[in-house]
Amino acid sequence: MNYKKFTRCLLWAGFLATIFAQAPPEFDHGVDLPTTRPLNIAHRGSSGQYPDHTVRAYQAAVDEGADVIECDLSVTMDLQLVCLHESWLSGTTNVAEVYPEERMNTYFVIDQGRFITDYFSVDFTLEELREIRAVQRYSYRDPNYNGQFPISSLADYIEIAQNAGRPVGLYPETKDTNWVNSLDILTEANTTFEDLLVQELSSYGYTGSRDPCFLQSFSDASARAMASKTDLPVMLLPLTPSDARLDDIAEYAYGIGATRRTLVTVSDNQITGRTDLADRAHARGLKIHA
Repeated sequence: MNYKKFTRCLLWAGFLATIFAQAPPEFDHGVDLPTTRPLNIAHRGSSGQYPDHTVRAYQAAVDEGADVIECDLSVTMDLQLVCLHESWLSGTTNVAEVYPEERMNTYFVIDQGRFITDYFSVDFTLEELREIRAVQRYSYRDPNYNGQFPISSLADYIEIAQNAGRPVGLYPETKDTNWVNSLDILTEANTTFEDLLVQELSSYGYTGSRDPCFLQSFSDASARAMASKTDLPVMLLPLTPSDARLDDIAEYAYGIGATRRTLVTVSDNQITGRTDLADRAHARGLKIHA
């Protein structure tokens, strides 16, 4: 018998037994999603490969293993919710190839603090928006899929998650809510952006605090409004919140979204340490999604 080889095998067997005997770390996400690791959140779907917020980008993200797919929302003239990074369309679609300049408009978008002249989702019905196609928003991304995929509705997005064959979470975001909620199409219908979102999610069964759906907004007013209308977890997207701000957020929110530079310190493109934001947020019971 080769005792040296035998001993080496025993050492490896003991090492592997130790590794596999250890339980995987537990992550309490607070919702019904896998808990053995941090969540993998696909921002705008697999948007590095396909145009943002298309069904193809969402499906690719699911196929690649995402736990959650994120979606920015805009409102149409007939009060449907569509997946767009912003309501103005020229930067992410071929709208100018489909509709004449007469369909352009100028709005003062309160949340942006500026006038914007463009084609706006709020001036088109969902049926009309189905005629245009998405394009990559950045020139350094692959343009070969430009013009291939239509605008996605919130319903399209939800169905991707629900048909994934495994638990996949939703992460819809209300955008430019002060401006949207000031528009005649909403005030005359006696509704709000937040109402439209909560109602449609509810129709698909997303109502409870454990349901795999995080609601998010940069607007404190919008986040608070959603928290008052549903038990779904709400995330606020602040920049560098003070302790007092975190205390305020903790009164209604599940957690905060944070950019990388607010979580780690960097020098010469190398991470050199961590900030105290995670500790301060966790001390108040807030989760962090980076």
